[in-house]
Amino acid sequence: MLFCLQLTKSNKIKGFFCAIYINTVVIYVVAIKSKLMYNNFILFLGEKMKKLWEKIKKEFFVAETLRYLIIGLVTTFFNLGGAYLFKTIFAASSIPFFADNFATLSTAAGAIIAAIVAFFGNKIYVFKSKSWKPLNVIKEFFGTVGSRAFSFVMLTLGMSLFVDKDIFHFVPFAQEHFGWSTHLAQKVVLFWIFRLILGAIEIAFNYLINKLLIFRKKKEKTAAPAPAEESEH
Repeated sequence: MLFCLQLTKSNKIKGFFCAIYINTVVIYVVAIKSKLMYNNFILFLGEKMKKLWEKIKKEFFVAETLRYLIIGLVTTFFNLGGAYLFKTIFAASSIPFFADNFATLSTAAGAIIAAIVAFFGNKIYVFKSKSWKPLNVIKEFFGTVGSRAFSFVMLTLGMSLFVDKDIFHFVPFAQEHFGWSTHLAQKVVLFWIFRLILGAIEIAFNYLINKLLIFRKKKEKTAAPAPAEESEH
């Protein structure tokens, strides 16, 4: 720049172009350095994100998750099958209490069967819990039943609020803007939207509770190395 200032004194045009040239070089160098810093930052961030993803994948998205989904399908099959079986029995019963409450009783029976299947499936096949001590089995069983009962209550409450009560006023909106009937808007579209959303949340919740609390694997304590014996002199 000093050279350009001196050149300006003798020739203003040459000094002007000299200053433009130097400023252009400076801007170019700064841009190159900025790009290098940006690329390094992106690489650094990418490595961090990759390590984080590998950690998450190792903890959750492994064969264990696939096994959990398989047991979930098996549990659903036993749930629906048990409910259908007991519906047939209770509906044809000559006892008024069973005949009048066949839907509730058959649903409860299916849920109990599903809870038992889920417990043994998760313990043996999914999380491979090897402890069969009575106290531990009782804790795991009631933990499984408790988590499923809690998630079922939350699911039922959610369906009541979002579908039956329609707290977001979806039905009037659909009727006004789309011309849908109440049956279509509430009992078809709204029902399945929230049933799928809340069902996915229920599955994720139960998986995390089972993995992190009920069937949590205790880390084995490594024995401390024995102190080295002092050599005799």
